[in-house]
Amino acid sequence: MTPEARLRIESSHSESGQATAVVQTRNLEFLVEQALSRSRDWMLAAQAQEGYWWGELEADTTLESDYILYLHILGQLKSEKTAKLASYIRERQLEDGGWYIFYGGPSELNATVKAYVALRLAGDAPTAAHMQRAKQKVLDLGGLEATNSYVRFYLAMVGAISWDMVPSIPPEMMLLPDWFPLNLYEMSSWTRGIVVPLAIVYANKPDWRLPEDVTVTDLFKVPGQRPPSFTWDKGVFTWRNAFLALERGLKLYERSSWKPFRKLCLARARKWMMVRLERSEGLGTIYPAMMNSIFALLAETKDVDDPLRLWLPLNAGCSRIRFLAPATGRLRTREPPRVAGPSSFRMTTIPMWTTPRSF
Repeated sequence: MTPEARLRIESSHSESGQATAVVQTRNLEFLVEQALSRSRDWMLAAQAQEGYWWGELEADTTLESDYILYLHILGQLKSEKTAKLASYIRERQLEDGGWYIFYGGPSELNATVKAYVALRLAGDAPTAAHMQRAKQKVLDLGGLEATNSYVRFYLAMVGAISWDMVPSIPPEMMLLPDWFPLNLYEMSSWTRGIVVPLAIVYANKPDWRLPEDVTVTDLFKVPGQRPPSFTWDKGVFTWRNAFLALERGLKLYERSSWKPFRKLCLARARKWMMVRLERSEGLGTIYPAMMNSIFALLAETKDVDDPLRLWLPLNAGCSRIRFLAPATGRLRTREPPRVAGPSSFRMTTIPMWTTPRSF
């Protein structure tokens, strides 16, 4: 073959390849434009008449478990919600007896302990097969003593364990200046929304005791064992030991009757929380902070004649919480515009999340 003929063939192949690439690019652009058009049409069809978007936001069963505990604290365990939430929790128990914290994940200790306590509050017998499997999974995962601080805090609130098993959250932290390394604003926004209400609860140490037949003692791998997080390092000068020494000092301070700034700090914590509750859809618009803010106000507001009568939205997909008139001294619920389903609920005020993302 002559060089001229070879050049003509190669040129022809090159032009053919370029033409194919152009066609493929145009097809891809068409498909992208088609996908964008369909997405836009779907978003416009999903928009509520009032202008917002409300999508589904699901989470693990810890929210349902927490809500059953919350109903216990309100004295509303006989609510029809309890049975529905308990059914939702049972349906999601894994074959090994535990509960996961993400879809398809393994059993997780904290979620499993919360589910066990919630189902006991809902009336499930500890001898039931699914409860026995749950108990064994808790022990396999390290026992109740290995749970995180939040689980132990909630259990201390209801008298299930001692407050000595809970890290100190003194409201005196409200006095720490901005330049101090451990001040409130070195925490994330969500952490602040969770911790400040818990500081109010910690100072008041309410006695929202579990029913007599509901206990957690059999969930300890070693009865009376302190959490591993309270174990000192072998080395003397470590950050862990420094924080544990601080924790020990705070515990001694908490036992003391001399707390000259406690009243001032509680007032600051309450003001911080109330300012952020005003004209909001709940503290931080996230479930743990909302629930903790209600716990804080319940712990502080022992007088039914307290003038605090405001909306405390807890849009967990089941209800919003409101303080009633002083004459009743009780709480009631109001159904939100839409609910996530008969047995589960949303963890936050969905329009607040979905609408900005839709834009």
